[in-house]
Amino acid sequence: AEAAAAATTAAEEEDEEEDDRWHSKEVPCGDELRGDYSCWLMGLLADAVYVIQVRGKNGGGEGPWSRPVVQRTTVPPPLQPMTFYSRDTTSHSTTLSWDQMLDEAFPVTGYELRTVGPAPEGEGAAGPEVKH
Repeated sequence: AEAAAAATTAAEEEDEEEDDRWHSKEVPCGDELRGDYSCWLMGLLADAVYVIQVRGKNGGGEGPWSRPVVQRTTVPPPLQPMTFYSRDTTSHSTTLSWDQMLDEAFPVTGYELRTVGPAPEGEGAAGPEVKH
């Protein structure tokens, strides 16, 4: 929230056109100017707040900037766990182990385990029980 507020303040400072926080890119117009116009903004950082504005240009100069859009990019999903293996298997259980993915910027907050195989017997049985 603090980053979004700071970014919005930057957008409201319209008189400071030369502010080095802003990066401008030209977006060419297509032949057909009816309806919505869109572009894909790439090269953004994950889990970061961006303030984005657009304005029109023509032979008469530059129009005013639009109202700012404040957008936070998403957090990327973790990588696939490595070295996944089973050990200490008995007739009714097995111990599963894997390497935890090390990503200091976006640490793993949990894991999901899925199985396929014979359904356990009994009323309301929903698959093997998992204990940590």
